[in-house]
Amino acid sequence: MKYYVGLSRGLNVKQPLMEQCWMMILFTGFIHNTLSFCPNATNICDLEYIRVNKYKDLHCPTSGATDLIKWYYRENNDRNWTSFPFKFCRNYPGFTKCKVRDGVLKLNHASGEYEGFYKCTSKHTEHCFELKLYSKYD
Repeated sequence: MKYYVGLSRGLNVKQPLMEQCWMMILFTGFIHNTLSFCPNATNICDLEYIRVNKYKDLHCPTSGATDLIKWYYRENNDRNWTSFPFKFCRNYPGFTKCKVRDGVLKLNHASGEYEGFYKCTSKHTEHCFELKLYSKYD
C-alpha cells in the first residue's frame, strides 16, 4: 500500500493515498446501500414491484438464444432455488398464472406467494430480481 508521509503538529504521520481512501469509501457505501443481494449469485438483484391481481413480465437481460434461458425462484425465507415451473403457477385450462415464452417470465394474477427472488441464467450470465407485491392502497 502506498502512503503519504506528512507532518501533523510536528509528528511524522503516514496516511494512505486519497485514491485508496475514496475507493474504500465508495465500495463500503455501495455494499451498505444496496437493497438486496441475490443469494448464491454473483450480482445484485434488481428490485421490481407487482400489483395485486395484475401481471408482470420479467425480461432476462442476457445475450444469446432465448431458448437457453432458465428461470428459478426462491422465497424470501428459504435458501433453495426452485426451477420453473414454480409451485404457485398452478395453470388451469383457460387460466395461466405464469409461463415462460421466448425467455420472458410472464406472471399473471399476482398474489402474496409471488414475492421473493427470481433468477434467470443463460450460458455465461446470471441475473437476479427481487419481486415485491403492493396494492393500489399502498
